[in-house]
Amino acid sequence: MNLKKLLFKIILNPIKALSFVLIFATSVGMSAQCPASYPFLEAINAGALSADLTIQDNDTVGNVEDGSFVAFYSLDITCADQLSISAAAPSERGYIEVRLGGATGTIIGESPLINTGSWGTFSTILIDIDSSDATGSDTIYFMFRLAPDGGSRYLFNIDAFQFINTTPLSVDDVETFEVSIYPNPASDLLFINLENNSLNSNKTKISLYNVAGQKVKETELTSPKMELNVSSLSSGLYILNIKDDTKSLSKRIIKL
Repeated sequence: MNLKKLLFKIILNPIKALSFVLIFATSVGMSAQCPASYPFLEAINAGALSADLTIQDNDTVGNVEDGSFVAFYSLDITCADQLSISAAAPSERGYIEVRLGGATGTIIGESPLINTGSWGTFSTILIDIDSSDATGSDTIYFMFRLAPDGGSRYLFNIDAFQFINTTPLSVDDVETFEVSIYPNPASDLLFINLENNSLNSNKTKISLYNVAGQKVKETELTSPKMELNVSSLSSGLYILNIKDDTKSLSKRIIKL
């Protein structure tokens, strides 16, 4: 089985405003085989921790060494295609493997972890996941490794994990048109340009969901050019959904 090419993204790394052609789907809905959302997996609540790991004062897991692991049982990661990892490290010597079925199971995702500046400065990293062999109730091991050019004993501190499905739509018929959403990442205002499209403006809603599937903001389309105030939201990954009575769009948004 060929794994996807792993994409390593640092959420706090700003990118330019994005103007693109989005695919809008008719007869949209979550696939019956896909979970509506995935649980937030705190490392301190794992089903199993290797004996070398310790619980820190801030309820994170530390003393991570080469060969340490965190395991969760009976997880439904069906349809997940990315994993969000919250970690902290003063160097880039750590590496993570995501294994399906056990400590020696199939690697379904892997990535180096970044230098966040200190043991207590946590940043979120996204890596691609191949969940095609998931059964709906799986054991997942997060195995921690020393990067090839690493040297010191301790690698990083771990806070939490969350699986994500970035393509939750099933598509029967599609049409394309241009939409502009910027800036992304955003800290205060998110601008949405919906000019020159075929949406039913009288029935169009703009919603923002966190990665747990909870709706955190919603507004109706009142103008082809809209702005959404996200200043009150916590930093992290969100899903922006724009839909009318027949079409729907989902786009990942990063809040700084």
